[in-house]
Amino acid sequence: MSWQKSFLIVCLLGLLYPASAQLNIETGFDWQAMRNAALDQALSAHNERLDYHKSFSNLDNLFGFRLGVRQYLKNHVYTGLNWTMHMQSNKATNPAGQGSLTRRIYLQSNAVQAMLGLSGRSASIGTGLSYDLLSTRHKWENENRSVRLDREGGFHQEVWLEWLPPGNTLVQLSIQPYARYYYSSRSTLRLQQWLEEGSADAAGPDQWGFGVRLVLINGPKPY
Repeated sequence: MSWQKSFLIVCLLGLLYPASAQLNIETGFDWQAMRNAALDQALSAHNERLDYHKSFSNLDNLFGFRLGVRQYLKNHVYTGLNWTMHMQSNKATNPAGQGSLTRRIYLQSNAVQAMLGLSGRSASIGTGLSYDLLSTRHKWENENRSVRLDREGGFHQEVWLEWLPPGNTLVQLSIQPYARYYYSSRSTLRLQQWLEEGSADAAGPDQWGFGVRLVLINGPKPY
């Protein structure tokens, strides 16, 4: 078993830690901007070559769901584990001379994160180390078949600010703008090769990304 799979298993077991341990449960939604200049260029070239009635748009904006646990320690320090899935897809229809053919491409990211932060009554700061698995897929909707293209993982570091609006102390809304840095480039080369029918730029997404989360924290607080 590879060390990446071992890391994922340990983190997922942490997410299943019993609720009797007085953990806070986190659920929420996440928007992430992840620019990939090489993929954008491949999409543009593909659209120009096939002259679609409706062209592919870029996959720079990902939308996701978050689930995790948080435990407050002494002095308002908290730690926890979470899993976030991001996904974006778009379709192109009716290329010239090919009838009503519809094609769809998917980009999906699954990240497991170990986090550490310092929380107050209305604001907090935090950081987390994540292992992120990025995959792409292409689907021919008219024929109901699809093929998986890329599947690459890597680590990234994330920092965030957290604003906690006044409200019920048992169910707390958290607004978290964040920035992240990718330690390794996760290439979307196979999707680019499919779009360009051959050679493509092996560069992956930009190393820096950013986003914002809306999270509900349900459980005991230290204040």
